Amino acid sequence: MERAQLCQGEETEMKYPELVIRRAISADPALGRLVGFRIYPMIVPTSAPMPFATYQRNSVNRLQAINSPPGVPTVDMSLSFFAEKYSEAREIADASRKLLDHLRTSSQGVSVSNVTIEDESEDMVQLEGGDIPPAWQITMSLTVQWSEI
Repeated sequence: MERAQLCQGEETEMKYPELVIRRAISADPALGRLVGFRIYPMIVPTSAPMPFATYQRNSVNRLQAINSPPGVPTVDMSLSFFAEKYSEAREIADASRKLLDHLRTSSQGVSVSNVTIEDESEDMVQLEGGDIPPAWQITMSLTVQWSEI
């Protein structure tokens, strides 16, 4: 099965906020041009060209607040962008911040009521898989409030 088909099948079967974030990035004209559908859950195929992104769920909390329904799930996740040039990594991160900060959207049975960018960091990393040069990495820590609809 081709990677695009696998990703499409994955999206129709599973309901979780990381896929909503992934869809939003891929659908955005600026980010779609730069990253497209090269947004992977933690592990990137060695054949994937740069730039690309990865996402990882770090934790799930159940918000208990007076002004919210009890047990509203909040996902803390990391979203990392990798590029060969610093300027390209920065362009992707800036466009992502503009798109995602305070995002409210619904997609395929998942409602995202708020995305907050908590933190952002930069690094230069050596990717595994051969004699490829180091890549620029920009990682955002996101808090996502969501529910199934």
